[in-house]
Amino acid sequence: MIRDFFTLLKLKQELEQFIGMEVVNFFSQEKYVVVLSLAASEDNTHNIIMSLLPDNSAIYVNDSFAKAKSNVTTLFIDILNDRLQAIDILQNDRILKFTFIKFTLYFCPFGGNNSNLFICGKNNKILFVSKNKEFYINSVLNLKDFLNNQLVEFIDYNPNAPLLEALVKSNLHLNKYYAKEFLAELNIPEDKFLSSININALYDKIINFCNNILSYNEVYIYEADNKPNKKLLSLIPLKNYVLLKTYNSVSDAIKFIQIDNLIQYNTNKILRELLPKLQRDEKKILDSIKNSENYEESIVRASNYRQYAELLMAQPNVKIKVGDKIELNDWNGKQVEIKLDNKLTLLDNANKYFSKYKKSLAEADIKQKRVPILKNKLKIIQDNINLINNAKNLKELQKIRNNLIQDTIVIMQQETQPINIKFRVFELDENYTLYVGKNASNNDELTMKFAKPNDIWLHARGSSGSHCIIKSKSNKNEKIPKIILQKAAEIAAYYSGAKNAKYTPVCYTQKKYVHKPKNANTGAVVLQREEIIMVEPKLPKNEE
Repeated sequence: MIRDFFTLLKLKQELEQFIGMEVVNFFSQEKYVVVLSLAASEDNTHNIIMSLLPDNSAIYVNDSFAKAKSNVTTLFIDILNDRLQAIDILQNDRILKFTFIKFTLYFCPFGGNNSNLFICGKNNKILFVSKNKEFYINSVLNLKDFLNNQLVEFIDYNPNAPLLEALVKSNLHLNKYYAKEFLAELNIPEDKFLSSININALYDKIINFCNNILSYNEVYIYEADNKPNKKLLSLIPLKNYVLLKTYNSVSDAIKFIQIDNLIQYNTNKILRELLPKLQRDEKKILDSIKNSENYEESIVRASNYRQYAELLMAQPNVKIKVGDKIELNDWNGKQVEIKLDNKLTLLDNANKYFSKYKKSLAEADIKQKRVPILKNKLKIIQDNINLINNAKNLKELQKIRNNLIQDTIVIMQQETQPINIKFRVFELDENYTLYVGKNASNNDELTMKFAKPNDIWLHARGSSGSHCIIKSKSNKNEKIPKIILQKAAEIAAYYSGAKNAKYTPVCYTQKKYVHKPKNANTGAVVLQREEIIMVEPKLPKNEE
């Protein structure tokens, strides 16, 4: 209720102590927050904070406000040294009018996007406005557009309406909390219709109640109903709410609510930023653990592939083609149907199955090794989810967020995804492995994050295509054999826009000579140096 009509009336009374003071500063260091500094002397300066934030508009005094050293914007220099003459709250609405000698300032803290601040010169010509400048500036401020002149007199309100509605929506300006308190004092049901009571007999009591609202010396802060962590400002005691604290100044009370709202906003912002990401990562890792724990299936599959390869190699003539399948007896005499590539010989099909056997065995090994790593990461994520849910204040949440960002725990996908799923992987021989990107963003990750400075980087020259990285298992800075380089270049050409060319130029260099310019498109890089090799685009036979 920091924008309530009676709250602003009480605030107006407090602000009147500044009448006669001069404007010494008018600036902003935060979007939609304006500071008006008034002074009677150099040692007696007061800061009126006018917030026009969509969900947190308010006005209050903050004499301890510290002006920032940077990012400060002086707003309307002509108002400096002007002297405050009067403060009014315009009839029938929540608009504060500050009258200076040369200018008039109107503060409209309606809440939402309708809140605004105007400074007008003669004939109410708008010289400064906080929001929608292109619409308002240099036009004449028409207060009829802002004043609520449609409020009905209480005694003329619809007799078929409930009494609570009439109290809140009539020209009395009572909010629902004050209206309920008034009815509770008189023991009148809230849903009682106006037609069933003597309006004239009740009217004097209502006016007396309204007049007394400003008579209390204290301002009360309560817990808001049905709104966790929200605070309620009231100028009168409320019997059915939990009292948190009291103030002697309505400005101090508004300041407390305003800061509390800001803390809650930042708290919710951090919760929205962290929790969904952590929960998504938790689910991904749980799925990955489930997938990795079935590594026995990969072992069984590898065993079958090896058996097929050995059975094919045991045939009398392995250089013949027999179609798309063959039925053979295994070593125990059981009949086995083996699917074949009808374009390949039995020997080539056997080699293909041997390759699949090695891949499945490697996959099983990767899965088995990943399980404890994944479970450790899962524990870290779940521990942080618990820390966030049990955080007692904004400071604790900010510390958790900083730790998460520092430890890069929030972004788990890259860390938990196995290499053979991230990139295409080709074993060029027992010592060299080729990694091939799958798309533009994947190329960026392969080149800029996965590759080491001395790895060999390849790409089809003058064509779109995958980035490719050759890694040596020995991790030595050694010269790549020509046959390895040619195999890798053939694969790089195959995964490029020049796939169907007879011969394709492929550039290669060490990764340390590959750089990504600032603001470059995804997957785009520049080379400091390069060499060219001409190859036929193709995959290794066992990968076709």
